[in-house]
Amino acid sequence: MLDALNASDTIDRAKQFLARIRKLFVFVALVLMIIVVTVEAGAPLFAPASTAARGQARDLSSLQNEAGELLPPEVAQLLAEPNNVTDQLSAPSAELPGWGVRSLAFVDVVTLFSILLIVVSYFAPASWVGKTQGIVTLVFAIILVVAAILYLLLVIVDLLLMISLLLSIPFGTLIYLFKYAFFDRASAALVITWLFSLKLAFGLCLVATSERYLQNAGLVLAVLSTLVASIIVTFLHTIVPGFLVSITDAIAAIAVCVIAMIWALLLIVGAILSIVNLARSPLNRLT
Repeated sequence: MLDALNASDTIDRAKQFLARIRKLFVFVALVLMIIVVTVEAGAPLFAPASTAARGQARDLSSLQNEAGELLPPEVAQLLAEPNNVTDQLSAPSAELPGWGVRSLAFVDVVTLFSILLIVVSYFAPASWVGKTQGIVTLVFAIILVVAAILYLLLVIVDLLLMISLLLSIPFGTLIYLFKYAFFDRASAALVITWLFSLKLAFGLCLVATSERYLQNAGLVLAVLSTLVASIIVTFLHTIVPGFLVSITDAIAAIAVCVIAMIWALLLIVGAILSIVNLARSPLNRLT
């Protein structure tokens, strides 16, 4: 009988130790998502300069062939003999290229906010979390939707400018080619691939922490949204010739911002319902 009790106690301790070890994965997931959002927000000097330079050179050489059939002969002739201005404009930048990669931060910050709430629940009392989560979520969602709208307006203005220049043959087209035709597709692909790997690792860490997170529909949809947004940006970077990527990159940013605003609106509705239910609870007790 005593041996059975000791064995049961040993098993319980082993389970508790395993549970503590598994909880560490949620902190790893939090760190991974912080890295993702930080890079997407525009952390400088992420992409190696050599990679960026190779991407620019490849876009410049491919542009000569791609533009020959789509643009007037005089423009194609100018592209065949790039000058110092073109070389300067096609130099690698320390910032993330375009609008698309940076727009991913608006979607991924929703996942970051969700995992942050989970981590806080490990330390704060459940009653305190229940009372404050609705208000905190409402403030976060309002800030998110305002920021996404402002970013979306900037992207739309730039997209309209690029389209107007491209269609204003010949001088507008020349300005477009000098300013927007050398999108650093190589660095963008490198960043998106690296971030996509971190997002997959984030999902695995959540599953390693507890399988019950797979039953959290909101968290699962948030993770899927981050992956889908990355795929959208990558797809729109690859379906067009190099000198048109700046335009499709802006379109990708618009799509990602729309996804982020949908999430923000859902969070606002959920937060308002949570606050209303919390306010009704004391009234129900009084009645």
